[in-house]
Amino acid sequence: MSPPNRPLRSLFGIACVMGLLAGLTGCGSGDSTAAQQAEAIPLPQYIKKADAICTKTDKRQEKLAIKVGKEGADLGSKQGLEVLVRKAAIPPLEEESQQLTELPPPASKGGLAAEYLTSVKKGIVLTEKEPLALPNAAPGAGPFGEAEGIARTVGFKVCRGA
Repeated sequence: MSPPNRPLRSLFGIACVMGLLAGLTGCGSGDSTAAQQAEAIPLPQYIKKADAICTKTDKRQEKLAIKVGKEGADLGSKQGLEVLVRKAAIPPLEEESQQLTELPPPASKGGLAAEYLTSVKKGIVLTEKEPLALPNAAPGAGPFGEAEGIARTVGFKVCRGA
């Protein structure tokens, strides 16, 4: 995927569409999860499963962004962008993070995969604190900048930047 900031790309694409529609119409030490206990899977299989989860997240974000636009949020304003991020970006990213955590770890690059999950969770927390940091981030920077770099190293094709 060419744009590295996946959530930003999806949400701004929808925001642009919603803007056009508005103009035309006038108006995510002992306890261990099941995934951690599971046997490791080959890296290509892990990437395929993770990218499928991220693809579903992209689609959910798009649907939620359309809904936010239809609810009347002014996506051209800071307040509207904040609503967009809070309602259409963060909840799907939180769900994505949970689903990725539940995957069996990859047989190789398992440490990097865990580091990616940690950086995604960190990006979510940072975005919750400062929602406008997501749409204002340059590629490879912002709340998910660290996750983007790790995603490239792991080999994700869709999971870039959360």
